[in-house]
Amino acid sequence: MARPAVSVFAVPKAERQGQPSDDRYAVCGLPRETRLALSDGATTTSEAGLWAELLARAGAEWRWPWALDPRLHQRIQALRGIWGQEGWKRLPQPPPWFRIEGLERGAWATLLMVKIKEDTWWAQAVGDTCLLHLRGGQLIQSFPYTSSEEFQAAPCMVGSLPREGEALGTLPLRAKGKCRRGDLLLLATDALAKRWLQPEIEAPPLEDWLEGGDPMAFEDWVARERAAHRLDDDDTTLMVYPCP
Repeated sequence: MARPAVSVFAVPKAERQGQPSDDRYAVCGLPRETRLALSDGATTTSEAGLWAELLARAGAEWRWPWALDPRLHQRIQALRGIWGQEGWKRLPQPPPWFRIEGLERGAWATLLMVKIKEDTWWAQAVGDTCLLHLRGGQLIQSFPYTSSEEFQAAPCMVGSLPREGEALGTLPLRAKGKCRRGDLLLLATDALAKRWLQPEIEAPPLEDWLEGGDPMAFEDWVARERAAHRLDDDDTTLMVYPCP
């Protein structure tokens, strides 16, 4: 059976139009399973996009389950080393003082990892990037949040610098579910996930984005929802995996 294609839609926050967002995603297709990862870099931190990219790639490639792997701390430390090296290389010369201070404070990002094998999915999350499981167009399960009221201004994140007292081995939340042929698994960053989890508002027109053939449909919808104050003005990314 052919591996289903993963659709990705992304729009940066309004003030960054024409620039890449700090959201990053990765897909790892193995012979008997598929791994997806989505990371939302905190825009207010330095080189957040780089940190989110490192986390997303690692989240899709690491042996499952990463939270139970005794080498987790070493792997995170290795990613932090790469982030530091690349971050300093990107500094202009001579580097402005505020760019130096930004790197010294570090970057933060959420991380959602999903593995799909046969009729089962497993997910782990740090932060408010969410998995939404749709069947027949209806939301049947969400993780780690189940209500728009759970979103907050400062969610839990993974830092590019070590912090005293952090416990990465126990931090990620975990979930598991059963999927059927035709189900859709959505990985969404916080602004879109929060919007999707508001039952009093009409659900986003997902089918239009998937089948309409208009690459601007998602971007136009995001602009309208932001203007109507139904969608937070933040980097907005959606991954769609159709269950085979």
